[in-house]
Amino acid sequence: MGSAKWHWQKLLRDWKTRIILVAFFLFFSSFSLFYRQQKLDLPLDQVREQYRITQQLFHIIPETHFEGELGEEVYDLLAQQQRLYGMQRYILSEKEGNTVEAMVSVVDNYLDNGRIIAENQLLLWEMTDFSSYTLLTSVLPDHETLQQDLAFYQYLNDHQLNIEWNPYSASQVFYQQVELIVGVVLFLFASLLAADRFTQDQKKNWSVTQGIPISWKKQWHQRSMQLWLLMWSVTVLGMGISYAISLWRETAGSLWYPVAVYNGAGIEYVATWQYILLLVGLGMLLSYVILLLATGLSWIIRNIYLTIGLVVGVYFIPSIWQLVEPFSSWQPSLYLQIVPVVRGTSAEQFGLASITSWKMMLLLIVYLLILEGIFTAVFNFIPTKTMGLKRRRAS
Repeated sequence: MGSAKWHWQKLLRDWKTRIILVAFFLFFSSFSLFYRQQKLDLPLDQVREQYRITQQLFHIIPETHFEGELGEEVYDLLAQQQRLYGMQRYILSEKEGNTVEAMVSVVDNYLDNGRIIAENQLLLWEMTDFSSYTLLTSVLPDHETLQQDLAFYQYLNDHQLNIEWNPYSASQVFYQQVELIVGVVLFLFASLLAADRFTQDQKKNWSVTQGIPISWKKQWHQRSMQLWLLMWSVTVLGMGISYAISLWRETAGSLWYPVAVYNGAGIEYVATWQYILLLVGLGMLLSYVILLLATGLSWIIRNIYLTIGLVVGVYFIPSIWQLVEPFSSWQPSLYLQIVPVVRGTSAEQFGLASITSWKMMLLLIVYLLILEGIFTAVFNFIPTKTMGLKRRRAS
């Protein structure tokens, strides 16, 4: 207990630690304000673009190709698509939800329209004998995307949710912030905090540290856990303030709104709050691994800048497997970037369908065990006297 209290006092009195914590707190708490400065494509703009593309097809495809039974069927489907896109455009422009209350007898439900649009596009893919088939399908989403669209509309319908017309809503900004935090920011934050945890003992000649009858391994755990608690206290508080600012300045959105995640067999939709909890949970586990690594390296290397560079560089290790074919989905080095794994980007990039979130949890625990083994050996191998610490002598 005395050792832990001593390390807490050192940590909280360190000006560098306080500056880092304050800087990241200000960044996290003001994220929603920065995010609003971006220029994003509104759902309304996307629907307008689809309406324009459908309209252009009538001018690009020769009229003779619309003759005959198949040509007339394609023409009717495209005409229906254009009408549906027109209604979608009107519904989004009114910002009332899935329909317009004053025009409910004329304007259909947004979710029903979206489902019909996706089903029509699947039908168009099947019309391989159409004369302008290549041109027609060049502007259509692929089959996988269309199936995801159908699942998306079904989720909204099952949970009785409105389409989100505002990408700056509080719930949308919230999960975007979490995605940012559990990326390279996580490695940078942890490395800046931990890069000199043991280095300070040498530079400031804290002989009391050497005099405490506690193993270096236990001190390594204590210091890493203290940093982890500070790191996530600042992060959670900052995210909470940013979310509150979003609620004040923008629409609330819904934490039940669907977000696509990869489950090994394909894409499924989960609620935004579930997605956030998954990212935060994985981020907490990964950040502890990073802090153990950075704190341990500060004992071995004792060079702050080199430690920061090495730890942040770990984040980019998965990029190596874009140049060299990976051996297996059980390679721990494939699981250092959370969002690509959860979203399925990693599985697609590396051609390994079995890169999943649950494997990431297991392999992060493997990382912990590996670090335990390595630093246990290091602490036992290098004698304490190499720290260069000397007990102060009374004058």
